[in-house]
Amino acid sequence: MSSLSKGFVINDTYTIKTRVGAGAFGEVYRVEHKHLGNQVLKLLKAEIVNEQIFAGVISEARILAGLSHPNVVRVFEANSFNDGEQERYYLTMEFISGESLSSLVERKSPLDLDLAMEIQKDCLAGLSYAHDRNSPIVHRDINDDNIILSYSKGSTKALLADFGLAAISDEVSWSNTSAGRYGFMAPECFFGSYLPSSDVFSSGMVLYRMLTGVYPWQCSYSTCHSYADVSSQVLSSRKNQVSKPSAYNANVSEQLDEIVMLSLEKDLSKRFRNAGEFLEALKQLPSRTHQND
Repeated sequence: MSSLSKGFVINDTYTIKTRVGAGAFGEVYRVEHKHLGNQVLKLLKAEIVNEQIFAGVISEARILAGLSHPNVVRVFEANSFNDGEQERYYLTMEFISGESLSSLVERKSPLDLDLAMEIQKDCLAGLSYAHDRNSPIVHRDINDDNIILSYSKGSTKALLADFGLAAISDEVSWSNTSAGRYGFMAPECFFGSYLPSSDVFSSGMVLYRMLTGVYPWQCSYSTCHSYADVSSQVLSSRKNQVSKPSAYNANVSEQLDEIVMLSLEKDLSKRFRNAGEFLEALKQLPSRTHQND
C-alpha cells in the first residue's frame, strides 16, 4: 500500500498534512478539513476492506459518531475515494495533540501511581459511557496503542480511540502487524465472544502494565505464523500464575492488588461485568491508600 503524499486532497475536503504512522488496519494521517481544521484520517488497508465489508464499517461508524464523551475520540465520517488505481476506504476522527499510552510506558515505566490511576479512571469513564448504552458498545481492542494522552495546562487526559475497528480485522486472516494486540484480549474473545467484561479484562492488562512495567503473562510472537499460533501462545501462557502488581511495585496496596486481579479473572463469573463496576471499585479506594506509605 503506497503512502499518500503531502498535499494530496481527498474528496475535495481533506488535505494530507503528514503521515503519522501505520498499524494493523492501515495508515494514519493528520489532515486539514477544508472547514473544520485538523482531523485524523485512517486509510484502511485494501486487503482488509472491500465494498461489502465497508458497508458494515459505515453502519458501525454511524453508531460511533453518536458517542460524545470527553474520554472518547470522536468519529466523524466513513467514506471512500479513488486513488487512480482502486477504491480506497477511510475513517476520519478527532485530532488529539499528545501521544499514545504505549509511547509513554515505553519511555517511562512503571508510571507514577497517581498518573496511572488518573489514566485508568479516564479510560474506564469513556468505556463505561459506551457500555451503559441501551445496546452496549464493546470496544473489542483495548490496548495501550489505542489510548491517547492529551497534555494541557499541566494535566493529563486519556481518551479511547478506535472503537469497533477490531471488527474489521476479524473479517480477514491474522497478520504480523496486529499480533501484539491479541495479548490484551480476554480468553473468551479467542472463541468469538465479545462482552463488556471482555473490555474489562483488556483494561486490566493496561493497568497492570502501567503499574508494573511488564505484562501479567509473557508471550513471544516471533515464532507465530498464523492466528492459530498466536491464540495458542496466548492461551498457553495464561496457564501460569500471575504475580500481583505489588510484587513489582511496592507502592501498590493490597486493595489495589485485589481490584487488578479481579479485572484479569479468566472466569467471567468472577470478573467485573463492565467498565462501570471496575471504575466504581477504583473510586472506592480510600483516598491515597492505593499508595502504601
